[in-house]
Formats: sequence, structure tokens, C-alpha cells
Amino acid sequence: MRSPVERYHPYRVCPRCQNDVQGSHRFCRTCAYWLARPQQDEIRTIDGEAGAGRSWFFDPWMLLRSFQASLHVFVTGLIMGVGGLLLLMYLISEVMPCWLPIGERAQRRACYANNRVIRNALELYSQDNKFTRELASDPVQILWKAGYLQFPPQCPTKGNRYEYFFKSSVQNSSMPCGLICVGSQPHGLADE
Repeated sequence: MRSPVERYHPYRVCPRCQNDVQGSHRFCRTCAYWLARPQQDEIRTIDGEAGAGRSWFFDPWMLLRSFQASLHVFVTGLIMGVGGLLLLMYLISEVMPCWLPIGERAQRRACYANNRVIRNALELYSQDNKFTRELASDPVQILWKAGYLQFPPQCPTKGNRYEYFFKSSVQNSSMPCGLICVGSQPHGLADE
């Protein structure tokens, strides 16, 4: 069974070109006029005539409303930014004490790694040269100047330096001779 042909518009002739049209056509076949355009109610458009619907009160009111809207956005952003910053500061203060020992351990490990590099260079140096008191007091500079170190290693803690000590210079005679980190916050022997 065939369905009845649907009518899209009430026109029998095109309003533009006055040619015959059928109800099932959405557009005029001659001039392409849109026949099936929905009926528009008589609604006043926003951008109607110049000055229509406006008064002397309208422009200052719109200026005030736009200022209020922009102020609202600014204050909301400011409150959210301050709140986010306070939350970030709180989280950092909670997590930071956990990170502090990691920094101390990392400095100690870096110092011990430097200690190993200096001891290896000291062994090579002692195979070719005599061990002197100057070498014991400042092994890094002498080994670096002699070419046994590519760069002078420094302790990560500022003010510390490396020295070679003897049994007679240490109060505890049970400690062996070796390279030690001395200074404001010494890391001691690498073998500890």
C-alpha cells in the first residue's frame, strides 16, 4: 500500500515567480524559492530598527551589567587561585618532611662515590709517585693537577673537603687509615 504524498506547504503557485508548484515540493523548481519555510510569528527581532526598544536608561544599564559580570569572573578566579595556592602549600608542607631525609642520603651517597673515585686515583698515583704529606692534606687538587682525575670532585655539602688521615691523627686508634670527608657537616669514611 502506498503512503499518501506528504504536503510540505500550502502554496499552489510560487510566491516569487508565480509558476505552478506541488505540495510535495520543498523548493520551487524554477526559481529555487523555499516553499517549506516554517511560518514565522510576528516576533520582534533583537537587531530591529536602530534605537527600537532602547531608552536613555539602556546603555548605562548594559555597561553596569557587563562590569558586574567581568568583576564576578575576576573575583571568582582570584578566590579559586588563592584557594588552589593554599591547597598546594598545605600539600607541600605535608609531603616535604618525607623528602628531607632523601636529600641527606643522596648527599652522603654522592660524597661516598666521590671518595671512591679519589681512592682509585690515589692508588694509581701511588704506583708512580711517593706518598707525601701534601698529598694527604689536599689529595683532590694534587691528583687533579697530576692528571689522575678528569675534574676535581667536591662534596655536595658546601665547605667540606677530602683529606687522607693516619692512625696517629685520629683519637680512636681502631679506625683504619683512609680518605675522609671533613668540614662543617662531615660524612666521614665511606666504609661506615
